[in-house]
Amino acid sequence: MKSKIVNRAFILCAIVFAAFYVINLCSVGYATVLLRGEGVSPEASGMIVALACTVTAVLQLIFGRISDRYAKLDFKNMSVGLSAILLILMIGLYFTNNTVFVVVFFFVVIVANCITPFINESSFYYKRRGINVNFGVIRGVGSLSFAAVSYLFQFVEAKENTDWVVFTGVLATVVFIAAVLLLPRTEEIPDAAPQEELSPESDTKYSLKNFVKTYKVFMLFW
Repeated sequence: MKSKIVNRAFILCAIVFAAFYVINLCSVGYATVLLRGEGVSPEASGMIVALACTVTAVLQLIFGRISDRYAKLDFKNMSVGLSAILLILMIGLYFTNNTVFVVVFFFVVIVANCITPFINESSFYYKRRGINVNFGVIRGVGSLSFAAVSYLFQFVEAKENTDWVVFTGVLATVVFIAAVLLLPRTEEIPDAAPQEELSPESDTKYSLKNFVKTYKVFMLFW
């Protein structure tokens, strides 16, 4: 029975990462191409993506803290919720142009990147339950899917016909949602030693404000 769960978790995690890397290809990977079609210069495209990634870095901290506080908002539910928003935004790219397209695309990059820490958590989720889902392998599957779809794009001239990029992004998001929903849930294996429960006072030790104070050089670099 456990072997079936292991195999199912591994296969679905690989599909999740494969779909997610294709989503990244169709957003950040083709950002300049998509935005160029709306009259945005390569320099401005880079600034838009950089700003979106900066906003993402802040939102990831917020979403991560929310997920830690509420048990129901685990990696599965957060991934599905965010990817549902992403799907709406991806479809919206079909029906918008010019400035509105740029704004929608800006949020596509933000939402897509906000999903990253939650799918990374899937590996640790299963590890805590005694199920070995090799993170390196499933990341490798993601990279291969990125390379394969990128290669196939040349045959449909995706740089000129950007509808293929948007369509692939929508399809990848649907596959991603389905795979995440099918990921099996299992009971966590308790540690031999009881873990110390954090008090409200100790919890504040790990607040963003104290993190910034503690790691000043890191924040300067960031």
